[in-house]
Amino acid sequence: MASDDFLDALATSHVQDPLNSVYSAWSQSAPFEYCPLWRKGTIRVLHLLPGASKDPILCEIEHVSLDEGVEYNALSYAWGDPGERVAISVFGHGFQVTASLAEALRAFRKRQKTVPVWADAVCINQTDPAERAEQVGRMRDVYANARQVIVWLGNGSAMSELGLTVIRKANTLPVEEWNRLVIETKGEARFLKMILHGLMDIFGRSWWSRV
Repeated sequence: MASDDFLDALATSHVQDPLNSVYSAWSQSAPFEYCPLWRKGTIRVLHLLPGASKDPILCEIEHVSLDEGVEYNALSYAWGDPGERVAISVFGHGFQVTASLAEALRAFRKRQKTVPVWADAVCINQTDPAERAEQVGRMRDVYANARQVIVWLGNGSAMSELGLTVIRKANTLPVEEWNRLVIETKGEARFLKMILHGLMDIFGRSWWSRV
């Protein structure tokens, strides 16, 4: 199906579930096709279009040169289960990404402005071995030239929030104050157990053991 037929597919899909209707339309549209990166030192930047948290993920791709000083955010994440796929839209064409990346894109998306992101699963043509090898060899420069590198550990939880609070406290409190706090709570096994679970929630996530 040509990209011009996307709206027709959307209009004829199941109107009772708008989100599933969009995904159904994407699945019927022609898949996104990459344009080659002709110039040396060129990368792709994913422009994450504005939307609310539950809106479909809409994106565009731009070819940019690392020498031009373009601003983008480099995303570091664990790919997760390759069998868990979520459809996003790139220029109106369906594109399958892992659930982990989809969660990250939803978390970083803004309601009123476009966010430029570099994410390897989308910005590198994974079906082109030559391009993949060249771009992977350039990843150090990609991260070094990013406006910021964002590490995505996954969606938060009550335990991970507790773990982050402990880490922030440990990072800001003087050593003597931290030692005193540990000694004072030594007998409170339940409190210490909660802290341990909070830290395990963070450091047990797959990002830390990714290849």
